[in-house]
Formats: sequence, C-alpha cells, structure tokens
Amino acid sequence: MISSKGLLSLLSVAFLMAVVGPVSGASAQAAQISWTTCPKEAYPDPAVADALYPTLQCGTFKVPYDYGKPNGKQFTLALQKLPASGTKIGTLFTNPGGPGSPGRTSWTEAATIRMRESFDLIGFDPRGVGETRPAFDCEKADEAFPKLPPVDWVQIAAVQTILTARANRACQRKSADFIAHVGTNNVVRDLDAMRAAVGDAKLNFWGMSYGSRIGYVYAYRYPQRVRAMILDGPVSPNGSVANFAEVGSRAADEALRFIRSVSPATYAAVIATRDSLFASRLDIGTAGRSIPLAGYEWLTLIDNKLSSQDSWPEITALAKQVAAARIVGPGGYDARAALREERAIADAEDSDGVSADGGANEAINCADYAD
Repeated sequence: MISSKGLLSLLSVAFLMAVVGPVSGASAQAAQISWTTCPKEAYPDPAVADALYPTLQCGTFKVPYDYGKPNGKQFTLALQKLPASGTKIGTLFTNPGGPGSPGRTSWTEAATIRMRESFDLIGFDPRGVGETRPAFDCEKADEAFPKLPPVDWVQIAAVQTILTARANRACQRKSADFIAHVGTNNVVRDLDAMRAAVGDAKLNFWGMSYGSRIGYVYAYRYPQRVRAMILDGPVSPNGSVANFAEVGSRAADEALRFIRSVSPATYAAVIATRDSLFASRLDIGTAGRSIPLAGYEWLTLIDNKLSSQDSWPEITALAKQVAAARIVGPGGYDARAALREERAIADAEDSDGVSADGGANEAINCADYAD
C-alpha cells in the first residue's frame, strides 16, 4: 500500500472553503499552550534547522480524555509552531493524518509556499500518536502475505483478519487506559480547543489524506468557526476501513500507470524486477542471516518512491542492484550490501516488531468506522 504522503502527492485534490478575511480575537486560553525553543533534534531536517527555521517552537497542550469530564485524565498533545515571518493574518493548523502518523512537523508543507509569511504554522500529533502522551505502543500484526504467486486473496484476507484481530485485542489490553478516547471526533474537539487557545475566532486548516477527515468532521461540527480549509488528497466521508485500504492500493496502481506513460524505462525496471524476483527470489543476507527479497518485498522497498518523480532514478538504480546482487563475487557482494542498507532504511520504523504507528491506525479506524 502506498503511504499517506504518497497518496497526497498522487491525488493532490484541494478544496478551498469560505475565505472571508483576517482572523481576529483574543483568547484567555492562550497560556494553555506551553511554547519553548525546539531542540535541534526536533527539527524535520536538523542539518538546516538554524538556517531555515530559526524561530521554530515546540509546544504542549493538555486536553481531557473525556470532554464530559474536563477535570479527569488528560492527553498532552505535542505541537510545533513556525511563527509568521511577515504581517500575521492568523494561524494555520496542519495535519497529514495516517491515521496514526505524527503531524507536528506537517507545517513544512505550508512553509514552502507564501503561507509562511501570513500565518503562524502549527502541526500537531493527535491524541495517542507520536510524541503526544500517552501514545500507542503496540505490537504489529503478523502478515499473511504470500511469497510466490499464484495468490489466493480470499484465503489471505481470511488469515489476515485473524492475525489483525489478535494484535488489536492485545493492543486494547495494553492501551486500556485511553483507547476508548481516541478517534476523529475527539481530535476535532482538540483542534477546536487549540484554535481557541491561539486566539483565533475561526479556524484555518490544511488536512492532507486522512487529515481531510479531521477537516470535514470539524466543518460539519463547527460550520460557523471555519475561516478557510484545504482538504488535500481527501478521504471519502462515506467510506469504510475496506474502502480506505483500497484507496491506498489503487493509488499505487495509478502511480504505476502514470510512470508507464511518462517514463517507460522506469516502469519496465519496476515490472521486470518484480517478475524476476517472483520467478527466483533473492537472498541479500549474510552468512548465518537470511534476508529474502521476493516480488512483494521489492514492491514494498520502492513503495515510497513511486509517488515522487524525483525518486524514480532511485528505483532504476535499485533495479540494477537487484540484477547485480545475483552475481557471485565482489560485485554481487556490494550490491547485496546496498540492498540490505535500503531494506534497513525502509524497515527502520518497524523494528522490534512494533507497529510504525504504535497501533494507532487500527485503533482510530476502529473508533471511526462501523466495520
């Protein structure tokens, strides 16, 4: 499945709502957000942090587990703010969603265009996600993906359902203290509280992919509090978990169709390498440690590179490495080492059997969708 960011890049559908003029209004709640200068390691790109974003601030904001019990247990949301560089109109909140993806650095999307001049840009990790506390930290489900074709997808789906349910039950037990209080409806109330805390009478919001769900639920709940909203790569409000997963798979197919029309050589490298690995899988491991690379692992390896044309040369280079890795001798050794490094980068967030999002994706979808 293609990543949320990849889906955003592929679909890039924007809906602009109700731009009605500058935001005004003070708020007695402003002190509730605690801002400090960000440590360098918190920057999206620490190497250029001081040069590009010297004013970046990191913040925390407390919200109740249950808005019906405002004095009860609280989440501490993690935020980042890039103050407006020119005459400020208001605050623009951003979130890329996932669900389950950290959003505190999502302001970088808006910082690359002129919105940086007129708005404080704020990204946030929703409840249960990223650096927000408490956050999910659950084991990922085992995968029932096949190693070789032909593929019985009905059988795989049946097995995967059992494996995912088992992991979800374990995550429910581990996160019992707060799992009942996640979900988009609660995130929307948090977003409205943050809007009030920064002193904006109306909300400016840029929601990407799943973040569009946050946006349209906010607009539905608080229609009179929206100033401007961009829903980028929108997720259907009438969807389901199955539909949400299908969109990701379809996005990968659309990316490959686009690549075929624009760069036949890149497309040929993707497909030829996939077919060769299905026909004869490759072991890129070292003595005593097998690391298989078959067709599905290949597609996973290049997944995040499909949606960006700038990354297509990397796909071609990796395809050449796969071919070279079959060589017995120094050339093959070097190619296998390069592929191991690429696999390590791709798998870094999934190390030690912990889900990259800590299990937040399944928990939030469970809260949002009937299925």
